[in-house]
Amino acid sequence: MQLEDIQAEEDHNIGAYICEKNMFYRICHLEKKRSRTRNINTWLVNLAFADSDNENKSLKAARIHLMLVMFRRLRRGDVVCRWSEDKYAALLYDIDEEENVKKVVQRIKDYFRAGPYICSRDKCWYNEEGECELDKIVQDGHALCQYAETPEELELTYDYYALQ
Repeated sequence: MQLEDIQAEEDHNIGAYICEKNMFYRICHLEKKRSRTRNINTWLVNLAFADSDNENKSLKAARIHLMLVMFRRLRRGDVVCRWSEDKYAALLYDIDEEENVKKVVQRIKDYFRAGPYICSRDKCWYNEEGECELDKIVQDGHALCQYAETPEELELTYDYYALQ
């Protein structure tokens, strides 16, 4: 790969940038440095399932559903990662007021509650080899995308911080 390839490469991503925990950590540190020199607010948002049962198949499906909601409903410049089994993190860029961060989080929660996102080849995030990239990151398997409903007992909790 050449440096010129970066400019020439097309970005087919339609939603937030999804990365693994180590990359997310590095991006957070980079954004902390940037926030000290710019006047752009970046927010770190943590989402988690409250009182979750890790062996519950519905919970495994709900994990994928949440990741898909975050991928689809956040902006292209935002960054998302699965931090641990039941915790997710997002970096939200250029949001000036705390109230707007709350609105974004509420929107994620609303879309999550609205019902399942059925993953199929025309709607999911597939690479050139026909593999669902999101499944590799979520690590629960493609079959679990095909679930019928979001369990009512699952509650999403959240907190957020301004990166400084």
